[in-house]
Amino acid sequence: ADGGAFSGAGYHIAWISVALSALVMIVSLSVADGFRSEIRAKATGFMGAAVMVPPGQGPINDSSPFDRNLSYLHCLDSIPGVASVCPVACRPGMIKSDEGIAGLCFKGVDSLYDFSFYGSSLVEGSLPVFSGRISQDILISSRLASRMGFGVGDKVRVVVKSLRTSFMRPSSDQ
Repeated sequence: ADGGAFSGAGYHIAWISVALSALVMIVSLSVADGFRSEIRAKATGFMGAAVMVPPGQGPINDSSPFDRNLSYLHCLDSIPGVASVCPVACRPGMIKSDEGIAGLCFKGVDSLYDFSFYGSSLVEGSLPVFSGRISQDILISSRLASRMGFGVGDKVRVVVKSLRTSFMRPSSDQ
């Protein structure tokens, strides 16, 4: 009779353990799915849902803006689900402060760029205002600003890869 009581208690402990394990897995999957959704939303906000680049160029490291006068651009705007088509240019570069140096990708945009994602994510400062001129304003993450010791309105030293392409020449002794 005692063995039956012990196995009844063991049965209940095993059942509770399995139930708790299942609950922990469900919570873990929900949290992971939430993180995945958040990361996807941020990546889409920064780069867009689709990126078009000319043949031979990468979408992040070394792209030049496409011509706004391309004949097919009006077709892209009319596709259901396409909110906007914005030309951008991305260039690798470095940002320097007394705290150190950081490598990053500079994203150049024009005055028609949709800044709604950045406006909703802005912690400090304001969005660039173009008003018919080339803006010298930059947006950087609060994490990078803190790490580099920058505040709103600070002068920032940057080095950006030239728009010109460099070609290697064979040495004269070949």
